[in-house]
Amino acid sequence: MSVTIKDVAKLAGVSPSTVTRVVQNKSTISEDTKKRVRKAMKELNYHPNLNARSLVSSYTQVIGLVLPDDSDAFYQNPFFPSVLRGIAQVASEHQYAIQIATGKDEKERMTAISQMVHGRRVDGLIFLYAQENDPLIRMVSEAQFPFLILGKSLSPFIPLVDNDNVQAGFDATEYFIKKGCRHIAFLGGAKKLFVTQDRYTGYENALRKNNLELDPHHTAFVSEFLEKKVMNLLRNY
Repeated sequence: MSVTIKDVAKLAGVSPSTVTRVVQNKSTISEDTKKRVRKAMKELNYHPNLNARSLVSSYTQVIGLVLPDDSDAFYQNPFFPSVLRGIAQVASEHQYAIQIATGKDEKERMTAISQMVHGRRVDGLIFLYAQENDPLIRMVSEAQFPFLILGKSLSPFIPLVDNDNVQAGFDATEYFIKKGCRHIAFLGGAKKLFVTQDRYTGYENALRKNNLELDPHHTAFVSEFLEKKVMNLLRNY
């Protein structure tokens, strides 16, 4: 026999309408009540019907994730799987699902994101990268659809989550300088990405501060995995 919303309400000691509002994550419900209801849902293995809920509330309870165009490099970078785990954990805690937009090129990604936005398949988008003159960001922004980017933005009107990558590049370079290294290579991702640009700026700043030469032969910007580039640089020393 399937578990109903009334079963959850009885176990949590609330009304069925309160359970519905918790499922919809209404701000009018206290955190204590939400925790009690979600605990009852977990104990009873109750899973609300997302499709039915979206017809009633106009919300899909789905968050769209947009990957960079080089998805192979994305999955090989240990930073991004950690980010995905964090997003998935918080989404699950709030009864949200995740949908990933991918494509082998910009055209396919544009089509996938356009379907998400104009078909109202998701409630919002998280771009897991930031780059200059991104047509995908422009399309979503012009549609006035909720989104944010993971990284730096040139516009003060775009919501973002970021860290100081200039300082990160500086600190990493200074670490090796203090170890006595004088020939320090910079291996970055695609140069169009803000994160790569900022880390390279930090690298340059550290070399200049310590009066070290900035050798272009010690610098590589690539979108593919860096293993071959690293091996080529090491063979020269």
